[in-house]
Formats: sequence, structure tokens, C-alpha cells
Amino acid sequence: ILALAAAAFAAAQGIDPQAYENIFQVNWPMFERMTEKVVSQNASSVLDLGTGPGQPATLIAQVMPSAKVTATDAQDGMIQKAKKRAAGLSNVDFRVLSADDLSVFAAESFDAVTMSFTLMFVKDRAKCLREIARVLRQGGAAFVSVWKKMPLVELSVQVFEVVAGKPASQLPV
Repeated sequence: ILALAAAAFAAAQGIDPQAYENIFQVNWPMFERMTEKVVSQNASSVLDLGTGPGQPATLIAQVMPSAKVTATDAQDGMIQKAKKRAAGLSNVDFRVLSADDLSVFAAESFDAVTMSFTLMFVKDRAKCLREIARVLRQGGAAFVSVWKKMPLVELSVQVFEVVAGKPASQLPV
């Protein structure tokens, strides 16, 4: 259980690209639903924040070949996996950036923004949401999913605090 707790705690601090690649398929129904929403918007320019190993960005790019999709993640390792997943797709660009700093994009740059299971890991959530609103074109839409609760992460933090004898904020992670 300690190994599981360690993995969950590490995930809360910075997700290991290989571990996430192995488990992220469980999120496939959400990727499909977000893609359906983007298609219903008839979006021609899509920003995917926190793409992880490339979803829903690559699914959107496959279903909407005339749309320009920009996939972002805060970790270069995730972007590298996303690039592999998107091999052969010419309508996807990739950027390493934090979801709460979209300053590289002009205002009103995108018809749709997707963010699947990422917002809860963003340091400044309010700024992130303001940035999403800023980069959306008038009439655009944001599709954001989050986990309501993360009991395993909470348990992991508690276990680490007991084992380490100090608050998680003081651990060298």
C-alpha cells in the first residue's frame, strides 16, 4: 500500500509520463465526449490544455482534419508521448506550457478549449479560467472535466506525513 500511496503522491506533484500513459485509457469515454462537444461547436481552432499523452487532442484532430489543434502540457515528457500518438496528423501543434499562463496566445485565438482531468492540478485555477476566457473567440466554448474527489491522493499525503513525520509541503518532492 505504501508503494501505491507513493505513486499517488508523486502523481499529485507531477505525473510520471510513463505511468500516466499506462492508466489514462480509463479516461477514454471523457475524451470521446469532449470530442463530440468540439465537433458540435464546429470549431476550426482548438486548444487542448493538459493533453497528457495526447488526448483528446489527437482524437479531435482525427475526427476534424480541417481543424487546427494545439495540444499543451506542462511536462515535456507528456508532449513527447503526445507527438508519438499524433504521428501522421498534420493538423496538431504542441507546446510545453502551464495551463495558467496562456500568454503565448493572442486573445480570441480559439473556437474551443478542452481540459480533461487537469484543472485540479493547476496552481492558479482562477487565473487559468480567466486565461481560457481570454483566448476563446466570441461564441466559443470551453469543455473542462475534473475529478470531484481524489481520496487516494489524500490518503497518500496522509501516509507520507506520518512516515516522514512532517507536513507534505516540507517533503522534497
